[in-house]
Amino acid sequence: MIKDIYHYIIIERSKLFDKAYYLQNYPDVLYADVDSLWHYIRIGWKEGRNPSQSFNTNYYLNENADVKRANINPLIHYIKFGQKEGRAANPVPQPGTGKYNFEPEKSSPETEIPIFDKEYIQTHTKKLDEDLGFKKIKIYGSEINLDDKSRNDSEDITLYDTKISIIIPTINAGDDFDFLIKMLLNQKGFREIEIVIVDSGSCDQTLEIANRYKAKIIEIPNEEFSHSHARNLGAKNASGEYLLFTVQDALPPSLTWLNELVTALKTKDVSAVSCAELPREDADLFYRVISWNHYEFLGVNKDDRILSMPEETNHFNLRKNGQLSDLACLIPAELFRKYQYRFSYAEDLDLGIRLIKDGLKIAFLGSTRIIHSHNRPAYYFLKRGYVDNIFLSDIFEDFKIPQVTLINVIEDIAFSYNFLIKNVFTKIQALIFPIQLSTLHMEVKQYLGEAKTFQYPIKTSYQENINLDPDLSGFIELIINESGYTQINGNYQGNLIEAMFGFVNVTFEYLKTTHDIIDKPFIESLTACLTKEISILAGAHLAYAFINRSDEDQELAALLHSILKANV
Repeated sequence: MIKDIYHYIIIERSKLFDKAYYLQNYPDVLYADVDSLWHYIRIGWKEGRNPSQSFNTNYYLNENADVKRANINPLIHYIKFGQKEGRAANPVPQPGTGKYNFEPEKSSPETEIPIFDKEYIQTHTKKLDEDLGFKKIKIYGSEINLDDKSRNDSEDITLYDTKISIIIPTINAGDDFDFLIKMLLNQKGFREIEIVIVDSGSCDQTLEIANRYKAKIIEIPNEEFSHSHARNLGAKNASGEYLLFTVQDALPPSLTWLNELVTALKTKDVSAVSCAELPREDADLFYRVISWNHYEFLGVNKDDRILSMPEETNHFNLRKNGQLSDLACLIPAELFRKYQYRFSYAEDLDLGIRLIKDGLKIAFLGSTRIIHSHNRPAYYFLKRGYVDNIFLSDIFEDFKIPQVTLINVIEDIAFSYNFLIKNVFTKIQALIFPIQLSTLHMEVKQYLGEAKTFQYPIKTSYQENINLDPDLSGFIELIINESGYTQINGNYQGNLIEAMFGFVNVTFEYLKTTHDIIDKPFIESLTACLTKEISILAGAHLAYAFINRSDEDQELAALLHSILKANV
């Protein structure tokens, strides 16, 4: 994140990025309503997009093997080195000149800056402001101040004579942790901000960074970590009147973000406040889809919501009205110590439900968001689907469990991955592009509908399939071999492909918000998304099978349970 922001400054100053050109030529970025330069830095150059008519990203990489091997942003390389070395930016010469039509503003010696020097960024932010004329940069639609002194003192925020303790469980938080703590400590409008980290065995620079900013540090053995225990321990050692629970890889988008949460807590007559997340620009399609769909379910994609005990107390309404999120959960310290977190999983949802059951209200904000996302492999989401549904069945008596058996689910999994890879994905790749989004949606549903005409596969190897990560393919082969899989050459009778239709519809509803036309390169993102969708459904059905397990399934069910609950 720090390097990306630094690159933003360099390119913005160079005046070599044409925002109008970028939005006109890449309408998906326009529809997504994101900062175009930020998109180019995080994603666009990797996809071969051009920053202007005068700079050809793919040409520069193909002509300069050293830049391609280094896997660095080609425009950054051109600004810092390529121009001076006489490297061409575009294959099209200006008529009659023999020169390339790209004459960037040259850097003067006084403002020469290395491509990426972390220490320079951390210690000379003020000099960057003075040299480059930057007071703020605008990313994700919000202004980020690079230094406390760059704040506009006339900024209209409410001042609170209070101390906020920010509690963060950590393990190997990485270099960006430095930037996160700086952003948190510079949040505006409070008497004092305290950082409390509960570390469970970091072996990188996490503790050094925390000490540099005088954070309060509690260390626990890794085997003692649970989401509830770490956060309760942090709260016990916090001294602020209010507690903010967050995570090591989230980032406030502005220095008034926390002020917005506190204002909501104080003005909306609520006991706790959470906010939605804004995926990072490099978030994959699957994460964007499930994030968007989750906030659609909560009703906060366009509005803030005040949540209280629903009239009909079924599991659906309790989940919708009891939502808190540990990505950002603000609560008075005194109230939290009365309730605390419970369980090793979904502790934030459990807390929210207990609060509304006791007649209190909570707020979930969609207008205020925190930057956060993960690009995790499909196997993680299979495990997540499993753990989610085990948890829901444990805490909600009315949570319905489909009557499926373990062997039938394993057979269904063997069929579904094989069918998607060999039929659906192959046919999607064979389509003619570009293609209308609505047409692609129709084609995908048609291909899924062909499942009943296909048969269960033989015991084939999944290990070398590029659509599956190694852990997932290994797990599929494990359950097939351990289950005594015998369903070969029979017609498909499972549930997973039918369940995929709902996921596919959600995916294309989300894509309507950003796309009209789909190009061929996008299909890789789509097939990866569909693989993760079948994985989360497979995990859910394995959970149902575990709950319904028979005596003869006990040993295999116990093995799968121990594997799938680990490290989620």
